[in-house]
Amino acid sequence: AGLVVIHTVASPPSVAPFGGTSPALGTNPIAFGFPTEGDPLVIDMGTSAFMGTDLQFRDRMGIPIPEGVALGPDGRPTTDAHVARQGTLLPFGGKEGGYKGFGLALAMDALGALTFGLRPESGVSGYLFIAFKPDLFLPLDEYRREVTRRIDTIKANPPQEGVAEIRIPGERAYRTRARLLQEGIEIDLKIHQA
Repeated sequence: AGLVVIHTVASPPSVAPFGGTSPALGTNPIAFGFPTEGDPLVIDMGTSAFMGTDLQFRDRMGIPIPEGVALGPDGRPTTDAHVARQGTLLPFGGKEGGYKGFGLALAMDALGALTFGLRPESGVSGYLFIAFKPDLFLPLDEYRREVTRRIDTIKANPPQEGVAEIRIPGERAYRTRARLLQEGIEIDLKIHQA
């Protein structure tokens, strides 16, 4: 609605620290929202190599997870979603760059610690919302126009071989939403019954 929003969650432990083998941090998602001249620019990402909700879904459906995103309770890599839920997810970035996801998860955890006096001592969750009005800096229409111009410039970047288009975060979700509003949503019977 014309606000710039930053949101994060410090969630219960389900992700190992970089180099670790047991849960110490949450998936600790980070989200940003920016007004544009069209659909808002929404960037929403977790700090883990695989999303916890997708892990739960795959466990329920018996679908394997990708390699390199989780460890079983024995500290060994696994592609079995059920075993991974008993173990730990890994931070995003892989074996070489996992310190990046770990660093962001730790930062979100530290921001969540701001709620320490407002939750049970055993709880580790916390939410942080930051919102500000762009028109404190420049007129809202100018801000929307500038963000839209920057997105257009990025989308015009020559794509690598085999890449059809440069997609902006959230763009696929907007397209999917529009399509599903027309076609409806199909829900697996197993999920529906659960």
